[in-house]
Amino acid sequence: MKGCPVSKNGAMPDEIGSRYPFPQVHRDGELMAQVAEELMRLEGDIYCSVPFCSTVEAEAFGAQVRMGDHRTTPLIPKCPWDDPDMIPKEIPSPDSGRMGEVMKAVSILRGKGLPVILKISGPFSTLMGLLDPKVLFRTARKDPDRIEIVLKGISAYSLSCAKEAARRDISIISLAEPSATPDLLGPKRFEKLVSPALTRLLREMDRLDGPWSGFLCGRLSSSMEEIGAISGHTAEMGSGRYGDHLETLRTRGIRWFGGGCVAQTPADACRIRTMDVTD
Repeated sequence: MKGCPVSKNGAMPDEIGSRYPFPQVHRDGELMAQVAEELMRLEGDIYCSVPFCSTVEAEAFGAQVRMGDHRTTPLIPKCPWDDPDMIPKEIPSPDSGRMGEVMKAVSILRGKGLPVILKISGPFSTLMGLLDPKVLFRTARKDPDRIEIVLKGISAYSLSCAKEAARRDISIISLAEPSATPDLLGPKRFEKLVSPALTRLLREMDRLDGPWSGFLCGRLSSSMEEIGAISGHTAEMGSGRYGDHLETLRTRGIRWFGGGCVAQTPADACRIRTMDVTD
C-alpha cells in the first residue's frame, strides 16, 4: 500500500485532529486552511503546508483513496490499472477535485499574509499509485516509450498545479518522489526512469513567473546531484530556524533549494543547500 505523511510525525496531532471532521478536512479547502494554520502555530513553524498527504495527484487521475481519519493518513490500497494505456490521457484541471480545494486553501492562507508551502508528488511516485508496479517495471524494460508518454502526461499536470499555485502567490513549491528514490528503485532505474521526467519538469517550472521558490526533498536533490542532473551550493546562514533562512533567501530571489527536509522548517539550522536546475 502507498501511504503518505500528514506531518513529520506521520499523523495529525490529537490536540488539532480531534477537533476537526476527518476525513472531510482533506476535501474542504476552508477546513484545510484552518488546520494548516493551527499546525504551523503548534509546531512553531513559519510556513503553512498543504495538502496533508501525497495522494492528491493520483486521485486526480482516477486512483481510489482510502481517506482515513486524523490518526490514519490517506493511502491508495490498490493501483487501479494493470496497463499503462488505461491511464487517462486528459490532463485534469488544478482547479477541480481535491486539488482545487488545496488551491482554495492556498488562497485563503496567502490572503491572511501567511507563507505557504504547496507539496507536490513527483510524476513517478504518482504513477506508482496508478499502475501495478510489476507492470510498470516490465513495461519500462520492454517498451519504455509507453511509460515515458504516461510520465509526460502526469508531469503536465504537476506543471499546471505549480502554475496555478504561482498565480495564487504561493511561497514554496515542494517536490518529492517518496516512492522513487535510488535506494527503492536502484540507481539505474532512477537514472533512466525518474530523473529525465523530473529534470524536464523542474526546468519547465523554473520558467514560471512569480516570487515563489522550489524545494526538492533532500534524498531527491542529492540523488539528482550525484548523476549530474542538477547542481548545488551550500549557503552558510548563521543561527536561526530553517524556515526563516528559506524565506530570507526566497525574498532575495533564490529559486531552488534542496538537501534538507521541508518538514524541518521549524528546526534550527545554520546552512541551506541552494540548487541550479537549469541546463
